[in-house]
Amino acid sequence: MSRFGPLLRKWRESRGISQQELALATGISTRHLSFLETGRSGPSEQTVVRLGSQLDLPQREIQRLLDSAGFASQWGASAPGAGATPEQLSKLGPSLAAYDPFPAFITDPSWKIPLLNRSAAALFRHLGATEAREPGEPFDIAAILVDGERLDRIVTNRSALLRRAMSGLFQLAPDPSVVAATERLFARLSTQAPTSSTPPDGRSNLDDDNAGAWAVPACFEDRNHRFALELLAIPFGGPCVGFGLLLTSPVDERSDTEARAYFESLIDDALDAGAERTS
Repeated sequence: MSRFGPLLRKWRESRGISQQELALATGISTRHLSFLETGRSGPSEQTVVRLGSQLDLPQREIQRLLDSAGFASQWGASAPGAGATPEQLSKLGPSLAAYDPFPAFITDPSWKIPLLNRSAAALFRHLGATEAREPGEPFDIAAILVDGERLDRIVTNRSALLRRAMSGLFQLAPDPSVVAATERLFARLSTQAPTSSTPPDGRSNLDDDNAGAWAVPACFEDRNHRFALELLAIPFGGPCVGFGLLLTSPVDERSDTEARAYFESLIDDALDAGAERTS
């Protein structure tokens, strides 16, 4: 039997976290987490790091989890963003959790989401993003943004957000290790929000419109709640180059009240669904 499952269970129990709580925080099903702990399923490398980060483990213990799952030799390979250590990313886990009930998450160089708080996980579940991926795999930010059939039901200005997101890509400092993934994201977004701009490649100049790339709030209308969220995207540098943090916050007091009630209801739904799967 793999050493990963018992080691993960030991850390989860020592932190006083239930399977349901950890599964929701990492965006995986309670059933899949149970299978990981019993050895019936094996984790992906990204899932190991996300679990360790949510458990607020030090780097050496995340490395130990990776080793027990057979991934230790792969961490730190010469892939985009591989210089970011599990310890550096895990330090943001408590900050993301404290940001509840407003969604917050981290994107990696390939525009996947290796770390998120439970509000973001509950929102993605509500959007059906959990169904569109393999168990244990991270959410794909591009897949969520271009799914107009689902996102348009709750976000009334998706097209404007897509155009602004593409403008925002021009503001990323060009880096050889991530530019290819950025171009691919630009191409995927362009299929939903055509633009005359060219993909960001480090040679294009910003124009006046791009200067306010993140100035457009996300406008929600769902479950009898109407509110707007400001989006703050912060790219990381140094050994974490290619990773970025996205925070959401209400634009005003009314939106704060509405957004809190809305996301708390999504979190409750996700917890109830998790409880039903384990009963």
